Amino acid sequence: MSNVSNNSLLTDSVEVAPNRLIGVFYFTHGIVFLIPLVLCLPVMAQKEQRKHSCYKIMLVMTTLDIINLCTSSILSGYYSYNGIQYCCGHETSMRIIGRFALGFFFMYTSTCVLLAFNRFIDFYSDDLTERLFGKRRTWYWSVVPLLYGAYFFTPWSTTIVYNSQFDIWIFTQDETGKKGVIIHTINNVMTAALLFVLYSLICYQLRRYFSIQPTTQSNDAAARRISSMQKQVIVQSVMICSLTVISCLAYVIVQYTDNFPPALYKTTQIIWQIMHGTSP
Repeated sequence: MSNVSNNSLLTDSVEVAPNRLIGVFYFTHGIVFLIPLVLCLPVMAQKEQRKHSCYKIMLVMTTLDIINLCTSSILSGYYSYNGIQYCCGHETSMRIIGRFALGFFFMYTSTCVLLAFNRFIDFYSDDLTERLFGKRRTWYWSVVPLLYGAYFFTPWSTTIVYNSQFDIWIFTQDETGKKGVIIHTINNVMTAALLFVLYSLICYQLRRYFSIQPTTQSNDAAARRISSMQKQVIVQSVMICSLTVISCLAYVIVQYTDNFPPALYKTTQIIWQIMHGTSP
């Protein structure tokens, strides 16, 4: 999601030749990622998994991954393959699709922060975890990111459109687009900052537990406190959130950099795809 006001992207208003290679690559990339995600979804939805608050959040994230891949990979591949541009007869449809693409992206990044917060609380206190995320409370927490992203579905919000010359989603050049650049930047920088802080705190908690004096009793207590289940989940969470940080910062850099090499625009788009396609 770059900024159309950059000089290098002003050619969005002219027709471009179809990019068959990138179109096929984006589309295939999406299909390869979608298949395992769709297969994992019913597994994560099983009652045994849903006993754990983190898997409830991951279930929401996986659903958002599937939706976002349809835009970042499948639809993007179709647009590039056919050389479809925003200002060449596709203004209305692309603006509508762009609103949903941006909204679902914001849903995902905020849910990623929720997952990190959940992991931190789980390591900090079992009692607090139960009070905040026990029973149906996790689902209530998950509604907040969904409402936040849903705002961008509305007609008075900002939108993004697809540029087939550089094979990337961009903000429009009007006032709405300029507002979108600011909102997008704040969202991405805040997401990266919050994830860094929360996972730094988690690492501190881990270090504190494992720095206990090496007595048998202490080691047994630490082992009980940090179960194999928790270790597995923390690895999964770090993988998810690390990719989110990279993607968020990459798009912030792109939208404020003029005359970026064309290959790097495509790289940022691919990073977005990988972020959604490699969630454990």
